[in-house]
Parts: sequence; structure tokens; C-alpha cells
Amino acid sequence: MAKRQPVPATGVPKSAKSDKPDAARKPDQPSKPGKPSEPQKPGKPSEPPKPGKPTEQPPAKKGGHRTLWITLTTVIVVLALVLGGGYWWLRQANTDTSEPQAMVSMPPGTFTIPPLPDAEPTYPLTGRAMAADASSGPALCIKIENAKEARPQLGIDSADIVFEEVVEGGITRFMAVFQSNIPKQVEPVRSLRPMDTPLAQQFSCALVFSGGQIPFVNAARKSGLTLIYMDHGDKGFSRDHTRVAPHNVVGDMATFMSAANAAKLTPPPAAFSYPAVGEAASVFANGTAAARIDIKMSGVEASSWRWSAAQGAWMRYEGTTKATVVGGKQISATNVVTLSVTLTNTQYKDPAGNPVPETKIVGSGKGTVSYAGMTMPILWSKASAKQPIVLTDTAGNPVTLMPGNTWVELVPTSGSVKTS
Repeated sequence: MAKRQPVPATGVPKSAKSDKPDAARKPDQPSKPGKPSEPQKPGKPSEPPKPGKPTEQPPAKKGGHRTLWITLTTVIVVLALVLGGGYWWLRQANTDTSEPQAMVSMPPGTFTIPPLPDAEPTYPLTGRAMAADASSGPALCIKIENAKEARPQLGIDSADIVFEEVVEGGITRFMAVFQSNIPKQVEPVRSLRPMDTPLAQQFSCALVFSGGQIPFVNAARKSGLTLIYMDHGDKGFSRDHTRVAPHNVVGDMATFMSAANAAKLTPPPAAFSYPAVGEAASVFANGTAAARIDIKMSGVEASSWRWSAAQGAWMRYEGTTKATVVGGKQISATNVVTLSVTLTNTQYKDPAGNPVPETKIVGSGKGTVSYAGMTMPILWSKASAKQPIVLTDTAGNPVTLMPGNTWVELVPTSGSVKTS
């Protein structure tokens, strides 16, 4: 507490002095009862008290207690602010900033929002979350046969994305893209077609096939893709002697992946868009209910997808027969995308004399997206061989798929897609 100031001999505290001359001021206390004190002469200062002799304090004036309480209150408030600020500064100085803090201590009255957690890493071709100990490697684009003699296939149910395309004679073949889930083997591996190169380029993958006509192979080589094929003598191919050639070429996936890694291939970019956390996929806002998708690829090839609520997926049928893999498991898909495409005949023919068709995948057109027992119309476009296929709704807004595997049906304009 501050020391008390000496009181002048007049008996009036300094804080209570008036601006009026001393001669006009009335004395605070009479010297004797009934007799007023003599006023000091103007201009003559009061005598200071003698050393060692305490100054006689006059009685407190009316209102003096109020002044004292105001002073004490002010001192207490100042001390509280000083001590409180010092405490906050010490807390800030001792905060360990080497670790992320959900909430940082701030001065009173300040509020900060904790940062949002980082999004989980996902596989680029499915949108599914990666396991904590998983890694994302390059993609393998593998040609797989779909003739009756080739069924049931092996390993295709592990593919992230499968493209179905029409080849000579109206039958179909698959280009299966593997990245997040690599099976031990695939079968039967078959030959290259002209549309496979522009389909594969967007994935920066290793393109795996058994053989192909020289113009198609040369076009694939010029594209910059890493090629792994049986006719070239590459490792990883063998024959399944329980099947008849040429429907019996087996591919060893570990060998193919080693070759892709040796070529220093990197993980592919995302093929499709998926909803952000807390958002719904596009079909839930713009789709209609559908339990079945019937697809006519040609006069000799028709397939269908039927929604299974129990499986939470679309189940594939070849005609009216379940499409299965070795072991009896039915082929399924989270998303089924149909694209209406132009099909033209090239100048090349197969051994039977049938012209080899080519699907024009660089371009644009209409299509559908189906998942979760719902379907919606879309527009598609692909600006170049290296660019991805872009899906939008009819108003031009981006379309998101459900995280999971996707089958893309490249349906010629002469074919049809019906949902019911």
C-alpha cells in the first residue's frame, strides 16, 4: 500500500485544496469552542511541523471514506489485470508447440475453431479408404476374354474398374484395371484392340495382353505405355492345360507388378469423382429407382445387372445366367456406368475375315450412372487419350460415384440400355 502523504499545517489534505486563496477559505475546525481560528495571512505559507513531532490529524471530512474506497478498488482492479495477464503469458510460454493442439489458450474473450482432421487417403480408382499399413502402387490394365469358352474368368472380380467393349463378331472383351486389390492370377488373358491404348493411357498403367496385330501393338508402344505381352516373350504368362487354347492364358500378377515397379510407374490419377465426407453421391439427389439394367451390346451379346439389397451391389448376368468367376462367386459392381459410343470398322480383319471394330472413346455422348438401386442420365466426355472420362449431369454439374468398384459399359449407338 502507498505511504500516506504528510498533511500541511493548515489541517487540509492536498487533495481537498480549493482553487480559492487561503484567505477566503473557512477553517475546518475552530481552535477553541465558540471562537473561530484566525485566518492565515495571504501569501504566508504554513509552518511545517517540527521534526519528530507527529502532525495532528484533523477529523476526516464528510465523503473521505468514499474517496478511500474508490482508491482501494482501483488498486485491486489494476493488480488483478497485471496478475491475470502475467499468468496467461506464463501459460503461453510453457505451451508445447511441437505437437498439434486442438485448442490453443488465448486471452479472455478470444475463441478459435479447432482445425478439421485431414481426410483419409483413398485409392484413386475406387475412392475407398486405404488401410493404415497399405500403399498405393501403379495400375495394371489387362485384356481379359469374355467369349463363352473363356467363362468363368479368374481374378476379374478384384478389378477396380472394368471396361466392356465390342470386338469382331459382336462378342465382347474386357479391359480390367487393377490397383487397390491385386489377385494372385488372372485368366484368360487375350489380345489387344485399337481402343485399348486410349483407354489405358489415362491410368499411366502397364498394359498387359497376350498379343495383337502389329499396327495395334505399334500404336500402343508409341503412346509411351509400358507393354507386357506374351508374344514379346515377357515373363508372367503360362498356359492352363484344363482349358483349350487360345482361351487358357494365365497371367501371374506378382510378376506383372514387379515389371511395372521396375519401369518406375507411379500410382494412377483418380478416374472418377467421389463425394466428400458427409455428402451424398449424385444419384441420391437426381436419380430414380431401378432394380435392373438391361444392356444390348450387339446382336449376339446381351447382359444385365440386377440390384441386390442383400449384397449392396449390382449383380451381373450373361443373358439370364449368373456371371461368375472361378469358384462360383457372382461378379458384382458398386457402380454401373453406361456410355453411348460410336463404333466403326477398321481396315483390319481377324483370322475369320471379320472386320476389327474400334470404339471411339475420345469424344462425348450420353449415358447413365447407376448405384444403390437408383439410376440417372448423364453426359460424358473425354478430351484426349491421356485425359480421364468426365461425367456430368444434364445441366453440366459434376457427377460423383459411390466409393467402390465400377463397371463401364461401352455401348454402341446401335445397342441399347434399358432400366426398370
